[in-house]
Amino acid sequence: MDFGVASGVAGFVSLLIQIASGINKLRDILKNAEQAPAELEQLLSDLVFLQHLMEGAKGLSRDPALEHCEATCSLLVQGLERLYQKLLMDCEKVKGPKMMKTLLAFRHWKKDVEDLLRNIQAAKINLILLTSHRTSQCLSEMMLVNQLHITSAQVSIPATRTDSAVSPTPLDASSRQSPGSFAPAISSRDIVALRPKARGNCLSRSCSCSCHRTQKTSRRFWALEYTHPTVFRRTCDSPSCNTSKYGGTFRIALSQLGVRWAAAIQFYILAESGKFSMRPCFEMERIVPYTSPGFELLWKCAQDLIGVEEAKRGLIELERTDPSFHTHVNPDGKSYIEELLRYTWWGFEKQFQLLELFMQEFKMSKGTERPGFLSLCAKWIGEGPHIDLLETLFTLGFDATVADTQNWPEVSSPNWRSEGMTPDPFFLEYISMLCKDNQGFAGLTPLHEAIVSGSPDSIRKLAPRFDINGRNFLGQTPLHFAVVNHLHLEVFLEFNPDLDAPDNYGNTPLMYAAAENQEESAMMLLDAGADVYAEESRYNRTFIEYGALRDHWKLVLNCLSRIESLMGKKVAENWAEHATLLFHVQYPNTLNNRNVTFRQFLVKCPDVNFFYDNLRTKSQENTLLHSASSRSDLDALLDNGFKLISHRNSTGRHPLIEAADRAVPRLVEGLLDNGADIALKDHWHRTALHHALARLEKVSYEAIYEAIDTILILVTHGADLLSRDNCRCPCSPEGCLLGVELMHTVHQIRGHVHFPAWALEWVCLVYESRGTDGAKTAIASLLRRTKHKEMGMTHICCRRHPPFPWGPSFVSGGPSCIPDDDIDDILDEESEFIEILEKEMTQTTVQKYELLFDEWVRHIKSSLAVLCKEAVKYDKKVENDENGKKAR
Repeated sequence: MDFGVASGVAGFVSLLIQIASGINKLRDILKNAEQAPAELEQLLSDLVFLQHLMEGAKGLSRDPALEHCEATCSLLVQGLERLYQKLLMDCEKVKGPKMMKTLLAFRHWKKDVEDLLRNIQAAKINLILLTSHRTSQCLSEMMLVNQLHITSAQVSIPATRTDSAVSPTPLDASSRQSPGSFAPAISSRDIVALRPKARGNCLSRSCSCSCHRTQKTSRRFWALEYTHPTVFRRTCDSPSCNTSKYGGTFRIALSQLGVRWAAAIQFYILAESGKFSMRPCFEMERIVPYTSPGFELLWKCAQDLIGVEEAKRGLIELERTDPSFHTHVNPDGKSYIEELLRYTWWGFEKQFQLLELFMQEFKMSKGTERPGFLSLCAKWIGEGPHIDLLETLFTLGFDATVADTQNWPEVSSPNWRSEGMTPDPFFLEYISMLCKDNQGFAGLTPLHEAIVSGSPDSIRKLAPRFDINGRNFLGQTPLHFAVVNHLHLEVFLEFNPDLDAPDNYGNTPLMYAAAENQEESAMMLLDAGADVYAEESRYNRTFIEYGALRDHWKLVLNCLSRIESLMGKKVAENWAEHATLLFHVQYPNTLNNRNVTFRQFLVKCPDVNFFYDNLRTKSQENTLLHSASSRSDLDALLDNGFKLISHRNSTGRHPLIEAADRAVPRLVEGLLDNGADIALKDHWHRTALHHALARLEKVSYEAIYEAIDTILILVTHGADLLSRDNCRCPCSPEGCLLGVELMHTVHQIRGHVHFPAWALEWVCLVYESRGTDGAKTAIASLLRRTKHKEMGMTHICCRRHPPFPWGPSFVSGGPSCIPDDDIDDILDEESEFIEILEKEMTQTTVQKYELLFDEWVRHIKSSLAVLCKEAVKYDKKVENDENGKKAR
């Protein structure tokens, strides 16, 4: 027998003829054999398929890629010849029918068959890539390539499988240099990463275009989702959309009527090119109540009413005893898994444990197949570990095919628990994980995917063939994804993409680079001409603000230097002032853990004596010293020429008041040492000591020592202890005296009794500094406020309510006072009470200091006695309520 093949290859057509002849000979051998090994059957089938591929490629023009395919086929021909020689040797040893039976024991030529199968797979892959590239049908053929690769992995015989991996045939140097060949970009090792082609119908792949968007309204037991009428009046914003869908769905749960079923009515009209179709649907689904045992266990575990182990035991018992447990949904249509992941618990580790129980031990998947499930999981961003959740789902077998992109959460939102610390704020890593096993996920193009997981060569191959500014469902272009890999970005910039392409929220690639702390990418984009003034559409943030928000200050600082080299010193100085305000005012360094300093930003500013408006405190004409939080900030400003030590902003507050209000003793001392005016008042005639004393009742217990030190420093430097503000309230007709911010009597706040200890301390301090006359004035002021309260008179001053020990300091804009017209009306209405108060105070103030002090103490004791009586009444009421419950 002779296969009619030769080791020398004359050309592609000659190889095709020789392989065809060999197929016929091999078919004759198998036909005459009583029983042939399955491996030979597989070999014949693969050879027939290879012949079909070679028929399709024989008319292609000759180039290095075709020569590479010829070389692969030549190796195959040589392998066929070696196999034939071994078969021929067996024919000579055994004659007649016995010879055919020896095919069953082919251990001598088994390795040759395996080598041939691998060579056939390599030849098929190369031919498919070649023809796909030539006919512009690469995407439709990649699915077949992937199937071939999977088949080749299954071809090896389990009984003889070895640990050594067979390396794919490498491409020769000439083919790697060819610009027309696909082989350099995709090696046979990379084929395993290729995914099946996404479905062409945009309904099946959950298109995110405008004509598929719906609105939803719902209550506890019903929901309506419908196409909004405005969809009919606008053009679709996606050129790839090929099907429109109009209609709605109404779902109602009948559990309130005692019927454990939910009804869903759907009616949609589908419009495709040249065709319309209607899809009515009526479904009934069995439901369980919201309070059913399974959902109740989840709720109790979420509220920490039971532990996760107790919840697991209860669910295991339900799964064992209830055959329909796996199909349970509540009246809202949510399964156990959907309800479990509906929001992030405080202890989200418990959710992961229960998720593993449902999907791994119970083998449940109900709810995960819905398009809305993935967006439900994505909403964990900003509240919990959304990436960890996705990885866990993949580990448990979750298959993310489509997503309800309409309900996808927005990117980088200040509504998150901590926007500055949330990883992956733009879903770049999240989407990259999804597209690995789902080609074309949510509008991703092959170019997107090459940027995400390909190589620089694959980017060069695909960029000329696809829209370099194509957008996914979030409006992200390939350039947005490229910023996280500066090597890919460098290659992609060669094709001149839109550097300032915005996503759906107006974020440009430069903003992505700043937020992701990709300094090299940010520099490349700046060098390429990206717009540094671009603002996103929600909060008007620039790329500098994204870097500041995410605490990437080194990137911000280096970008300032690059802007100076590219755009000039004047532009860089404007940005430096803006970045300095971000560093110092908007995102202060409260943790003292930054790798750059305030001083480094100041040296880039042309003049540190500039003003800014503080939107948080609603004040204008603030200086950098108004927001200083340490002595080092003051030193840095002074070293860079700061001169506005006692400048007052639009509310009259100057840096010394701000430092005293924040209780920073070393900063207060530094300001006083450098000439700050200690007697300078704000628009309400309050000095720094006013604000420092008010701080005593508001700071936490940890910061109490700083507040005390601040007060002592101000007193030591000569602060007026009897200064008054411009209050008109009858409690302090000449103005509120220093110390009235402190509690002057016993108060009960949220069940806690607070004693006026700080007021007593203040009176002692005044006595030590100003003698009995000063202390008498202070006590008289406190007594007047006490009598004012006992008479039930209206406070028209800034201190209308008792301060809370845990409350924040008064805002920099000052307390909101009653309008003057209302004040005059109140004073007229309470004129009689005011006269009585004046007479009592006239009699009180003529007393000696000791008698005044004793009277104040008696008022404190009487207020304490009243609170004690109220506490006894409250305790008796609680006791009676408990006894009543026990009796019932």
